[in-house]
Amino acid sequence: MYTHVRSLFVLVLVVLSIGTVVRANEPSTADTRTQYLPLIVRAAPPAPACAPTPEEAELAERMRNHPDQKRPFLVCDPTLERIAREMAQDMAVRDYFSHINPDGLGPNELVRRGGYPLTSDYDPAITANNIQSIGRGGTLDQMWPLWMNSDSHRLHLIGDGPFWIAQTDYGIGYYYDPKSRSQHYWVILTARKEGSLQ
Repeated sequence: MYTHVRSLFVLVLVVLSIGTVVRANEPSTADTRTQYLPLIVRAAPPAPACAPTPEEAELAERMRNHPDQKRPFLVCDPTLERIAREMAQDMAVRDYFSHINPDGLGPNELVRRGGYPLTSDYDPAITANNIQSIGRGGTLDQMWPLWMNSDSHRLHLIGDGPFWIAQTDYGIGYYYDPKSRSQHYWVILTARKEGSLQ
């Protein structure tokens, strides 16, 4: 039965492929219409998008809308967002508060290892920090004035200066653990990736 069906299928294919037989010295009457076949293309999967928590979104809005913000725009980068969250959680879980984690790694190195391609003008030292502001122990309403009254944090967050203004990618991490020492942990990363136009 299977062989019979297979033979019939092959015969149908042969008949369809032969089409119109044209004898020698006769004008062609073959169909010359153009036939279009569907082209099936697999699209690349969509790039992951940022999905900020309400606290992270509010901090991003404060940065973006600050009257002294020097950056022409800010773009949330999902890799930086993920790394910032991991850093905030790490401080709570391992009970420390520092730009350098207990393994001796600074933000620049952690971001590189996390898959964000920093440009070559960032400090390559394993403990370097040209991209991070952190905070702990308070809500955003409590932390924002502290950052704005700290020269180094303010420069970083509002992009004041040529180095900072070029850092238009950002990621914000907020972690809350009521059982941890400081309960609220904040990490803000701003950076510029290799190959960016700025």
